[in-house]
Amino acid sequence: MRILQLCSYFLPHKGGIESVVYNLSKEMVTLGHDVTVISSAIGSNIKEEFIEGIKIKRVNARTILKSPIAPGLIFALIKEKKPDIIHLHHPHPFFLEAGILYAKLCGIPIILHCHGAEITMKGFSNIFAQIYNNIFLRLNMLLADRIIVHSNILVNKSRLLQLFRDKLVILKLGVDTERYSGKKKSNLRKELKIDKNNIILFVGALREYKRVDLLINAFNDFLKEIPNSKLLIVGSGEREAELEKLTEKLSLQDRVIFFGFVDDKKLKEFYSIADVFVLPSPNIEEGFGLVALEAAAMGIPIIVTQGAGISEHLIEDGIGKIIEPYSADAIRSALLEVITNKKALVESKKAKNIILKVYSWKELVKDYLNLYQELIRKV
Repeated sequence: MRILQLCSYFLPHKGGIESVVYNLSKEMVTLGHDVTVISSAIGSNIKEEFIEGIKIKRVNARTILKSPIAPGLIFALIKEKKPDIIHLHHPHPFFLEAGILYAKLCGIPIILHCHGAEITMKGFSNIFAQIYNNIFLRLNMLLADRIIVHSNILVNKSRLLQLFRDKLVILKLGVDTERYSGKKKSNLRKELKIDKNNIILFVGALREYKRVDLLINAFNDFLKEIPNSKLLIVGSGEREAELEKLTEKLSLQDRVIFFGFVDDKKLKEFYSIADVFVLPSPNIEEGFGLVALEAAAMGIPIIVTQGAGISEHLIEDGIGKIIEPYSADAIRSALLEVITNKKALVESKKAKNIILKVYSWKELVKDYLNLYQELIRKV
């Protein structure tokens, strides 16, 4: 098959959607398919290149209301050899509309991949978001042949997705099990001088919906019972300064360590030294939560709030400890249980085996390709 993946951002720009597009495309290429990714040039000066057999094309773009706008995208699509199917990745406007227009004009089957619910913004900007949702996003869903979502939680929280249930296909996201598949020996504990501490780890962008403040407050109470502990926060974002101030207010500067963004190689080292991983995101703004899968694949006990998209699948597969959302006390209690429970490591090893079997991209890609082939046969 000739497959076109269209997304607003791509590597080296980092994010969950970028990771999904990369891993899906890589596995498809491995199986002999011709895959092209067209994205914005934000994050890279290289306009065309091949990454592990994936053809990458990037177009100049300017960011408006957090979304890349690329007038040259239409021309890039027209120049592209006609694909058998186009896979569009929500949530950013413009790329979706350009892709659907191109696909409809050329008679190409359309898959709309909703990584989250409707767009929401703060303040006055939310007026534009709601206009977009009610007109353009709704039209995108109407014109798509299939809509991929990752959980029933997302569908039940989305007014628009519920209107198009006949088009919905629930597919899991996966993890690169070759990269995140074992306890790599690391000197990171010694380097950070924390080799004798219990290590609690958070990985992710420091945005409001992640609710890292809940984790910090929970950790503050947790320390009263398990003082020999450190909280490592890996990631950066607009809430970083605010979270650092909270840490200072609670006098936790020597217990909570902010590391900012780290590359994939270093990230694996952080996973390898952690005693427990926490995903505190309390609602479906966390459309899935790939970092929890990565941690579980490394054999680390994970704590995830019910409300994040991934929690639905973790409950089904008996992986991790799922707790109530919006509760620092629930996080504290879960941390105490995991750190003091000797069975937690045994359970995490079982979870790791499930991850390697059920959430490997090598296996999950088959479901995506079957969906492609189903639509192509109907053309």
